[in-house]
Amino acid sequence: HLNMNYDISLNQGEDYDLTQTITGSDGNSVNFSGYDVRGEVRYSYGDYPTGASGVYSGALLDLSPTFTSAVSGIVNISLNPTQTASLPSTIALYSVEAYTSGDASVVNALKGKVNVSPQVPTS
Repeated sequence: HLNMNYDISLNQGEDYDLTQTITGSDGNSVNFSGYDVRGEVRYSYGDYPTGASGVYSGALLDLSPTFTSAVSGIVNISLNPTQTASLPSTIALYSVEAYTSGDASVVNALKGKVNVSPQVPTS
């Protein structure tokens, strides 16, 4: 059981790049051979109506994470300016899951807060 926490901060309209080694409770990197990886930014970890208005807290952004090295548990998230500009200025949550075919095994590998700062006008 992992649930490794790592908070990230990014600016709207700027590149963001994170390479993170997923470690177990023993401090050693986790071998994710045979796993793929996925991840999203959300307002909350659930996907249900929030508040009286019935607004759904679905994904704000697909992070499209990749394994730099599955064997060494190294995950990369690379976002371009268009992707970060699409995020609201807020504190949201993100999660990254490692999974096998047909979701036979799903591991919550990485999660945390996403602090999104507003884009600074250049004009």
